[in-house]
Amino acid sequence: MLLVLVRGLVLGSFLLLTAARAGLVEEYKRDASVLVATLDVKSGELECSDDGRCARLLPPCSTFKIPNAVIGLETGVVTGLDWTLKYDPNRNPAQPDWPAGWAQDHDLRSAMKRSAVWYFQEIARQVGEERYKSFLARFDYGNRDLSGGVDKFWLSSSLRLSAAQQLTFLRKFWRQELPGASPRSIDLTKEAILLEQGEGWAWRGKTGSGPIPGTQRWVGWHVGGVETPRGTRLYALWVEGDSFRQIFDRRAEIVKRLVAELRQG
Repeated sequence: MLLVLVRGLVLGSFLLLTAARAGLVEEYKRDASVLVATLDVKSGELECSDDGRCARLLPPCSTFKIPNAVIGLETGVVTGLDWTLKYDPNRNPAQPDWPAGWAQDHDLRSAMKRSAVWYFQEIARQVGEERYKSFLARFDYGNRDLSGGVDKFWLSSSLRLSAAQQLTFLRKFWRQELPGASPRSIDLTKEAILLEQGEGWAWRGKTGSGPIPGTQRWVGWHVGGVETPRGTRLYALWVEGDSFRQIFDRRAEIVKRLVAELRQG
């Protein structure tokens, strides 16, 4: 397969993945759609498995916890990784589909690890719509649509963005070039999304999943970056399927193999 590399991130023109990565996408398609895109932080070289899918707007779901943490820290709503919220079952009653570990006290680190939605909804209520409008405009984050409500606009609601836009945001995040975001807020958020690390490498990322509005389908995101001595490669992948279980298993398989490949360079 021909692979042509360009300098800079051009959102209107996406590159085909290498044969290995495109083959991985084909292997996991089955009856669900898959998109894999990667970006070199330093050069801006973008690789994407499909032009149209790379530009498809989808709800970010819990991948929005990355900018949400930055905004919470920057506004002073969140004071640090140990900023703790007591779980109140009257304010945030547990739902039948809640994962184990949600209905308890959390700090920023544990809430990110558990992807505890109620914790970040509390942050959102304290940040408020006007400050979100300002930060999403400065971050140039997706369609910036907050009409779904201040504590749910990112949850299969009004806010939408593409895989290419995820990578644009993540590149500015990793390079500490987000307007209005301090190095401290970015560094603490990067620490909160650390998934694995070893000698000379680290993997940071965040999942997100939910129903696709207006359809009977689900989307499962995984976005993040793999840091090695050779540099950092960012990725954004999503899997579309008929149920949460279908996308959960497939996403886990794909990201495990993709991260292993990115670690090898």
